[in-house]
Amino acid sequence: METNQPTTALAHDPSAQVAGDPMSLGDKAFDVVQQTAFSFRPISNIKQALCALHPYAHDTARPAVPAYHYCTHNTSADLHQCIVFDSNEPTARLIGVEYIITEKLFRTLDDEEKKLWHSHKYEIESGLLTMIAKPGIPSGVDSTLEMPALKDLHTTYGKTWHLWQIDRGDILPLGLPQLMKSFNRPEDVTADVIKDHERRTGTNVQAKAEFRANYLDTSYQPLSGADEKGPHLELVLRGERS
Repeated sequence: METNQPTTALAHDPSAQVAGDPMSLGDKAFDVVQQTAFSFRPISNIKQALCALHPYAHDTARPAVPAYHYCTHNTSADLHQCIVFDSNEPTARLIGVEYIITEKLFRTLDDEEKKLWHSHKYEIESGLLTMIAKPGIPSGVDSTLEMPALKDLHTTYGKTWHLWQIDRGDILPLGLPQLMKSFNRPEDVTADVIKDHERRTGTNVQAKAEFRANYLDTSYQPLSGADEKGPHLELVLRGERS
């Protein structure tokens, strides 16, 4: 069993420091006008919202980052593309992107490319990954919307890059993009991380896991090549300045 476990996941702070001056009333008023004037067709096509926890692939001892995904199928049933924020609040910071592909497409990748992808099996079976419903929409363990979506995602693979390292307290998206992954087994996640996740999402992880066990094929085993972790997965710059 590994001893380097991630610490408690970060909670969203609406007043989190971000570089620059606060928006003026004029700025806010102009934003409202723009919302009524411009087209947001790619954003309007988002059909799915879910919350997960993303450990760093190169250093799983760092805090797992709360990751709120807003996804669309695009034009292919085998590909989701997601924008990732640090919360579901209007003040959320855009921290990354994730691409999700089916097992069929994962099989087509070469061995080096597969190392950059992670399986969603454990985070779904464990109850850690949850859908984000609007107020008034059932979001409990018996949701008629959640299980069909999660059964679809259960055998998929994700490739996730975070551009903003909020666990360091950065006030801007600084540094190189960071490859993220998912939890793969019980010993990867601590009780404190689960408790914090439940408090933030208003869910009961154990209850979700027990309910999902009746609907998911838990005997499914992810294909080999995914779920790599270690220092070799950290992005570095090469070359010399002239």
